[in-house]
Amino acid sequence: IPHGIFPYIKLASQRNDQIIKILFFGRILPYKGLDLLLDALFLLKDKELNLHVNIVGPGDIKKYTTQIEQLDFVSVDNRWIPEEEIAGIFSSVDVTILPYREASQSGVIATSFAVGVPVIVTPSGGLIEQVDNRVNGLIAKSITSEAIADSITEIVQNDILRNKCSRGAKYTAENDLSWTKIAQSFGEVFISIL
Repeated sequence: IPHGIFPYIKLASQRNDQIIKILFFGRILPYKGLDLLLDALFLLKDKELNLHVNIVGPGDIKKYTTQIEQLDFVSVDNRWIPEEEIAGIFSSVDVTILPYREASQSGVIATSFAVGVPVIVTPSGGLIEQVDNRVNGLIAKSITSEAIADSITEIVQNDILRNKCSRGAKYTAENDLSWTKIAQSFGEVFISIL
């Protein structure tokens, strides 16, 4: 049964400028692969892609500071994010990225889909069950910086794909991740147990 959308997400993405904004959101923990993302961004540094990456969330970011300072297209908001700010953060980006080394399911994906923002994920655990590749996001070929860099490049350069995945993300949120559908799935499980 998938992770449903959160009720505080009521906005739709309002993005329309030329810079593609990518969001890394959540607690900064080793398994979430921020180092893989930063290494991927170093691979892209000289490609002159029109992108900006926002790293938003609490956690120990000190070991990444030197790398971040060398990437002028990366910004950091290193704090606990109050619930009332989350919808605005997700609505201000074009793509959410989850370069995780391991995962079960992610509320970040559901939140992103709720505002019609596609995702890039690594092929890790339950993430591949949440994302329909090239329909509501991209699944990188592997859990490596090179594969993450390739996926970033593709979604930044391909407006048609990005817009298609945005529509797919919204569709997924309104259908597969609706609490009505999730409640029906739980009901079926409970009935089968009885």
